[in-house]
Amino acid sequence: MWKTIILILLFLPIYVQSQELIVDSELDFLITEKIIRYKNTIVNRPPYLQPKIYLKSAPLYPTLLGLTREISEQVFIIDINILPNNPSIERTILHELIHVRQISSGQLVNLLNGWLWESKFYAFDSPYETRPWEVQARLLASVITQY
Repeated sequence: MWKTIILILLFLPIYVQSQELIVDSELDFLITEKIIRYKNTIVNRPPYLQPKIYLKSAPLYPTLLGLTREISEQVFIIDINILPNNPSIERTILHELIHVRQISSGQLVNLLNGWLWESKFYAFDSPYETRPWEVQARLLASVITQY
């Protein structure tokens, strides 16, 4: 698993600077240099095919810190719960940006009855903690926030 994480971090394209991140004015203060750097490396595509990402504050269920939704092709909304129970908003935003990369690259596909992760089906009732895309997002977000 660590080899995969290291390879992902090494081969994320750092030259792609054209992703668009539109942030609610009330969340501007949350955007850190780490978030900007990772946002600029989400996918390796020509500038005209880069995802558009809206970052919004949302009153989510108290245990839900963030939620990523693809509302149309390559257009995403990331809802962030800014309640006091979210101790690491930076990590949450990075976690959700990792989901944007996973979906945008086709690694994760949302279906009517579950998800496809790297061509393997997972039902909606699969345990959150063991979903491979969640494991990867948690690990990568932790690694990125440490550096």
